[in-house]
Amino acid sequence: MGKWFQPKEAAQYAGISVRTLRVWLKNGLEHSHISQKLILIHTDEIDQYIKGFTETHNREDQIDSIVSECVAEVMS
Repeated sequence: MGKWFQPKEAAQYAGISVRTLRVWLKNGLEHSHISQKLILIHTDEIDQYIKGFTETHNREDQIDSIVSECVAEVMS
């Protein structure tokens, strides 16, 4: 069934920062724009995005991507 979350809650659900969630949104995480200021993300979409990410990348690529995202967050 799942739930709908705003970005802050969705990031908490996924165990990531809001900044990383915004990267995921740009990279194809499905979401709904209710208005200019309201974005909603369904937990099923988050789960599917994470599942797709882990299925399409091998472990080394995953680590490289995570490290790159973390470094980008620290540097900005």
